[in-house]
Amino acid sequence: MLRLIPLFCPIAIWITLLFFFTALFLAVAQGRRQLQKLHRIPCSRCVFCTGDYRLKCAVHPMRAFSEEAIDCRDFEREIQENQKMGFLKKPVFSVSFLVIITWILAVKLRISSIIPAF
Repeated sequence: MLRLIPLFCPIAIWITLLFFFTALFLAVAQGRRQLQKLHRIPCSRCVFCTGDYRLKCAVHPMRAFSEEAIDCRDFEREIQENQKMGFLKKPVFSVSFLVIITWILAVKLRISSIIPAF
């Protein structure tokens, strides 16, 4: 009987470690799924979000910022200030590209006042 203890102890330790890491992996996977579900809640990007903790939403105050609000029919995307004014989020052309185009056009049109002297 005593000769079997050195045989079963390492096996029991490996089985315990296997169960521990399996449980850890399953907990991380479940947490990731829960976070992905919570990131689908659109309330923070909605026009009706008040930003006040007492009244979170003007349309559905009981469902605001919960899982029930994931497929909200009254969701309207909040318009950013730069989108209201018609500005682009990032420039279409870089400054160096515009300088090169200006220089090429100046050479083609032979406008010497635009071209810097080298």
